[in-house]
Amino acid sequence: MNEKQQRENAALEEQELREQDARLARLEARARDEEATDEQVKQKRDDAREQRLQVAAASEDTRSDKKNAFRRALDELKAKWQSAREKIHRAHHETQPEQHP
Repeated sequence: MNEKQQRENAALEEQELREQDARLARLEARARDEEATDEQVKQKRDDAREQRLQVAAASEDTRSDKKNAFRRALDELKAKWQSAREKIHRAHHETQPEQHP
């Protein structure tokens, strides 16, 4: 092989190396872009999961608040009923003296 052919071969090899370097750089850039996209997707998924948990917790709090409000209202009604019953019982005893046989 003469010197001219050796230079041409070296130039071709150099060109191939530059092309491979460029291809590798494009692949690395694509990999970084995909990794960034993956991170964005993961972040959105995590945000959505956190939001669902917050909504579920708020819903549970609401249910608990409603349940407690219902219990308080029921207790108030029971107290009023008991008070009315006692008043009726006292009034009955006051209007009708005890009868001894």
